Amino acid sequence: MMPGAILYPNAERYLKSAEQNGCPLQAVPDPLANTLAIASAMPILAHQPADFLPDFPVPDGESVSSYLRRLTCEGAVTGMGN
Repeated sequence: MMPGAILYPNAERYLKSAEQNGCPLQAVPDPLANTLAIASAMPILAHQPADFLPDFPVPDGESVSSYLRRLTCEGAVTGMGN
């Protein structure tokens, strides 16, 4: 479905059970236990999410936050007009 598409009322507008949706996890005995087992077997990363981001250069006199704010406002004006 395309973003912004109009949804028309029909007989399918209700929450369906896993059986009705043909849930692929039905064949797995305990998906939550399996997920926890996999997660517990993975090494814990000691990094914070910011450690994975590259160091973006910003213009002199700007912080990363102020530069992002300025670019966001400029993009909003460009996209939506004044």
